[in-house]
Amino acid sequence: MGSLCSPERVETSTHDTPGPRRKLKNGQIENGHHSDVDQSASMTEESQTDTVHASDIEHMNSLSDVENEGKSNPDAHAQPQKAPFQIVVTPAANHNPDQDDTDAPIEDTLSNKKKQKIDTTLGGVVSWKKVADFSALLPRDVKLKLWNGVFKTETDLTQPEIKRLSKLLRTFVMLQLTREYKKRDETVPNEIKQQLQTAVREPAKFIAGLLKKDSAFMEKAFLSIYNSIVDGLHTDDDSKKQKAAKKINVAQENYAELSNETLQSEFNQNDFLKTAFLQYVLYAYQIKLDAEANKKQST
Repeated sequence: MGSLCSPERVETSTHDTPGPRRKLKNGQIENGHHSDVDQSASMTEESQTDTVHASDIEHMNSLSDVENEGKSNPDAHAQPQKAPFQIVVTPAANHNPDQDDTDAPIEDTLSNKKKQKIDTTLGGVVSWKKVADFSALLPRDVKLKLWNGVFKTETDLTQPEIKRLSKLLRTFVMLQLTREYKKRDETVPNEIKQQLQTAVREPAKFIAGLLKKDSAFMEKAFLSIYNSIVDGLHTDDDSKKQKAAKKINVAQENYAELSNETLQSEFNQNDFLKTAFLQYVLYAYQIKLDAEANKKQST
């Protein structure tokens, strides 16, 4: 994909495909995404065969424990919510939602980081690229329901940026994992659910930092990711070229929507609702993981 650490090294596509457009002109690109989930498909061949249905989200909700939001509710399990698309973000076991590790002394935090490097893939269970591509499958209205399910009150929206990102990432990872396990007639293990609380914090911190980069850096980084996505869609199989061309057009429209306006430096709803927002920032995080793995292998 290219390196985010060296934004000037941006690979350009070697294929004869239309370049991404930064501006919307003459109605050529209206929203950058489609209401049809298949047209809003992710940019990998595997994800292109998937569709996201309301039942997937409801199924995930049925697997989650009821979050009490700090209030006593003895009837929570006796009378479960039946509203469609309700997303319940459940805290990990023994987790105090009012306490954040950012309140710990700096010395203790640094000491803990030196002692243990968290594997954010949980031993390969979580694929951030798959989560990224899954997020691009969801149309705007579903993303909005997810947002409203995670951030139910003004207090939720005023939490620190990294905590808000962590909650949202945990929801998307749980949705993607639930679909993966459901294909095998299994449920996500409780151990994985508990570990996610910690695993999502590093990518959340990375995304928060990425959004603080200057616009020139972001443009080059996202262009490199776009070119990588398009390159991966090209095929020499004549029977698949027409389908590939449609996917490339969707990729171009999603990129145009994402790059048409400068992203805000603080995580917000408007940017999140863009079809490829979460896909691109998680691709960027995957680049970071790949670079660290390559560096480790070379030493």
